[in-house]
Amino acid sequence: MVNFSVNSLLCVICVLGTAQSFVPTSFTLRSTQKTTTSPMELSNMFTDMVEDRAEAAHDFFDRFAKPFAKDKKSVASHLKRTPDETGAYTVFKHIPTKEMTGISPDMTQLCATLSNRLYHATGIDELHIKTVDDFEAVPFIFDNGGAFNQTSSPFGVVITGKTMILGWRGTSGLMDQLNDVACAPQSSMIWRKHAETIKAQGAMTSVAADDLVTHEDDIIKKIIDDGITEIITTGHSLGGGIAQVANLILSAQTEDETSPWHKIIEKNGNISIRSMCFEPPMTTVLVAKEEKKHPESEAFVESLISRSCLTVFGNDPVPRSYGYLTFLEDFAQNCEAEIASDKLHIPKVAQQMFHMRGQLTHLIDEKTDSNEFRWLMAVGSKYVHLGNIIHYENKDAMPRILHDKGAFFKNKAGLKNVFRSVKYEKCDAPLDTFVKDWHSLPVMGP
Repeated sequence: MVNFSVNSLLCVICVLGTAQSFVPTSFTLRSTQKTTTSPMELSNMFTDMVEDRAEAAHDFFDRFAKPFAKDKKSVASHLKRTPDETGAYTVFKHIPTKEMTGISPDMTQLCATLSNRLYHATGIDELHIKTVDDFEAVPFIFDNGGAFNQTSSPFGVVITGKTMILGWRGTSGLMDQLNDVACAPQSSMIWRKHAETIKAQGAMTSVAADDLVTHEDDIIKKIIDDGITEIITTGHSLGGGIAQVANLILSAQTEDETSPWHKIIEKNGNISIRSMCFEPPMTTVLVAKEEKKHPESEAFVESLISRSCLTVFGNDPVPRSYGYLTFLEDFAQNCEAEIASDKLHIPKVAQQMFHMRGQLTHLIDEKTDSNEFRWLMAVGSKYVHLGNIIHYENKDAMPRILHDKGAFFKNKAGLKNVFRSVKYEKCDAPLDTFVKDWHSLPVMGP
């Protein structure tokens, strides 16, 4: 068992909770230095957040080129970059190939762009995406939660050709942060046939299921009427985790003859369902029972693995959550010196999150040596990523495919493509780099 220090654990909790602190959010954090917060303090905190995020947005626009734009003029006037050999404006030097992801490079870029747009979209028209070479995605659904938008992650659906893409927004509010850390793995009647083999992160399962059941009649009808042959689920960070679970849900529902989703198979024949996610946390626990084999479920898992893909950039700790504990510990220890200094270059709202350590330290001190805490770490270590992990060491590096073999894989054969063999690399400003580069850059576009 990893011996997490209290400060290290607090660092991981706070960092995961502020993974999207550079985008506009709809909540204000309370200062933890006092029991109450005055209106003036709230006003000052809000001003800090707006100023920080405006500055961060400007930095991003100057530093990174988005892969898609509504028209050629906007690219020419704002992105002082030249297109790559495919004509696309990219951040990464090398775009993942179809052999890596299962989808074309254009489709990968489209998924990244939709994942980015969902952070800022206020209406369905903002999900209309057109590239410089006229590759286009037409919006079909945009659901910001309506009366529940303070507790719901926006959901969007776009269509390009015979492909339907379902996307979820990542962390941007208090409820999102709670969903990020609600890591209890759950089985579900949604995949009843495979419930003894597969568990998924409970909060993300509920979000995916809610959106899919809310819009299932419209989505199913559109797929049948338009002859859609491919569904891709996508998202960034929390949204990517939700999308991974959505792949599981749709895969199970389309094979269930009692489900309305099976109508797609009955009317149109087989449909390809896959996920293309960006920097998501781990969402899946595979339960192995030697005394009770489930060949059909094992085949289902293998199929799911073949249709799942995600990116991991640099030292980003989010896709190492919840299961790669030694990496998270190394990251947290690297962060401690930066937190202790007065030279944090992360948004002030993130610094406000770290103020919680004063209130949480006593609580975690009491729990660290308890069986409850050890069991929590043991459960976290069971999580894995399914499918191809497209790993970028830096934005100029060739991506390579890794596979997650789990926390206790010994790698006696010395395999080179094992995800957890990629160790944390210490750096000077881990929090700053985490917020601005590792976690964010992939949705500015591979």
